[in-house]
Amino acid sequence: MVVLSVGDSLCESVFWRIMAYYRVFRCFPGQGFIHEWWFHLFAMQRVIDRKLYDTDRAKQIAQYAPNTDRGNFHFLVETLYKTTDGEYFLHCEGGAATKYAKSCGGGERTGSEELKPLDDEAALDWCEDRAIDGRIVVDEFEELVET
Repeated sequence: MVVLSVGDSLCESVFWRIMAYYRVFRCFPGQGFIHEWWFHLFAMQRVIDRKLYDTDRAKQIAQYAPNTDRGNFHFLVETLYKTTDGEYFLHCEGGAATKYAKSCGGGERTGSEELKPLDDEAALDWCEDRAIDGRIVVDEFEELVET
């Protein structure tokens, strides 16, 4: 284990930040040793069907997170977002033993993340399937929910 002290040079500090980035995002995405905050420094952005989906610019509606331990192969977090245009999308992150895992060669699997655009009905179905709080669902999908 490497421990950096206050007296360490800036060069060493930058070196270890780069090494941490390499390990977490290149070798073992979603299963690194860096604290939770490290992962949220980088927003997830994708262009899908010529539309930009950005987790930093969209409003978070709900989150399903049965396992938030990124060191666990069953790590799973799904977050529902709404764009400023009123379109829904999911930001899905999962460990090596989830449906979001990707092959990394030699029969090995690693965790990954993806964005999925959803229509209103699919977003409501996602909320129902994950037992999202009823108040959130009614507030967001008032026109689709029978009261």
